[in-house]
Amino acid sequence: DVYKRQANILLRFIPRGVREAVIRQIELAASGFNSIREPKLLAQAVFLSIIQWMLLGVCIWIALSSVALQASLATVLLIMVLLVLAISVPNAPAYLGSVQAAYVVGVESVGGDPAQALSASVFHHVLFGSTAIVLGLLALSRSGLEVRELGRARSGADAGGPG
Repeated sequence: DVYKRQANILLRFIPRGVREAVIRQIELAASGFNSIREPKLLAQAVFLSIIQWMLLGVCIWIALSSVALQASLATVLLIMVLLVLAISVPNAPAYLGSVQAAYVVGVESVGGDPAQALSASVFHHVLFGSTAIVLGLLALSRSGLEVRELGRARSGADAGGPG
């Protein structure tokens, strides 16, 4: 409520529809910070984030190694930063092109072959994408839901109904 009141005051000159959309985003962001109040939940989130970043680095290293590019830790970290920047902006589906640009720029900046970098980025897409799909399907099967149920739930959410 405090955020909403302050945002309404600061944004009173913005058209109502835009103001309400901005306030909704502020409310969502504020609710996301609730995990900070729960130390156990925060510790789990930090631990899983560290694991996720490490696995991304391993994925990049594997992709570079798969095309015989010698990758130092600095190169992997550079590509990781470029990758995060590249996918943080509006993008093509599956970040096609952005991932490739991150790899090519990163590898070229350390004197590597851009053609090998492009090949590594394609391998990254296959490795990272297929892993996400397999893990998602495993999670779906463990949840007891079926794909068609997800479609119905999505249709209900789009229509503004429950789901």
